[in-house]
Amino acid sequence: GPEFVITPEDYPQVYAIKDNGTGLRKLTDFPYFSFSDYESRASPDGKKMVLVSKKDGNKEIYTFDLSTSVLTRLTSNSSYASNEDYSPDWSPDGQEVAFISNRHQSSSGRSSETYIMNKDGTNQRKIILPSSLLQHGSPRFSPDGQKISLDATTTGSAYHIYTVKKDGTGLTQLTTGNSLNIQSTWSPDGSKLAFVSDRDGNREIYVIDANGTNINRLTNNSAIDSEPFWLPNGKIGFISDRNGYNQLHLMNPDGSGVTRIVTKNNSNDRTPGYLPPQ
Repeated sequence: GPEFVITPEDYPQVYAIKDNGTGLRKLTDFPYFSFSDYESRASPDGKKMVLVSKKDGNKEIYTFDLSTSVLTRLTSNSSYASNEDYSPDWSPDGQEVAFISNRHQSSSGRSSETYIMNKDGTNQRKIILPSSLLQHGSPRFSPDGQKISLDATTTGSAYHIYTVKKDGTGLTQLTTGNSLNIQSTWSPDGSKLAFVSDRDGNREIYVIDANGTNINRLTNNSAIDSEPFWLPNGKIGFISDRNGYNQLHLMNPDGSGVTRIVTKNNSNDRTPGYLPPQ
């Protein structure tokens, strides 16, 4: 079955694990890895990870070659701790990385904005979006590589899911209301997005058509469900603390058939993702 990458908080390295909960293996062994460094995502060919580390003083984005263990720094901003690059995502062809950066200081302060760069860190460019959209988060490439989904706020309280073409045109707001809507992820065919919302009281996982219609709630419990990601086979992975710890779960795209994958007993896990076979 499929493999996943995950970072346990108590054992802060990147691990792989099979969908049946067996075969746990360590992918990284960084002496400087701390829990602040956990936003790892496998490349589409399964050969590299893109990740965030503070090893050089502030949050920067790196790639890690799984066969050679070579770590390559992609972003390089001032070493001020307040300058941060984070939340990376690979394009489907593995040639580009989308990410969030707060490098741009404006008269109104520092805001997190959406950027794209080449896989080697060259050609870093901001997606120009309306200045009313603040605190961007979780950029994710669509399966055809032409669009990016992200969350942002115009009010400081309500956050919404948007999609936009890579060149900054075609901005579309998918969610509405006064709630938190974050952490979007595209279905393999690009027709839907799963996301996290607290619109019904606590953080649950929902799915919405890519045109903004047909919102459906997939999870329904008193726990916090977060960090959804879609598998090529159509299932959805996510993190839930419904058993007392943040752990990886899988479900069918309609929310049925939930199973739990335990990496280490009583471990809180973060940043789950799919690991393509090499």
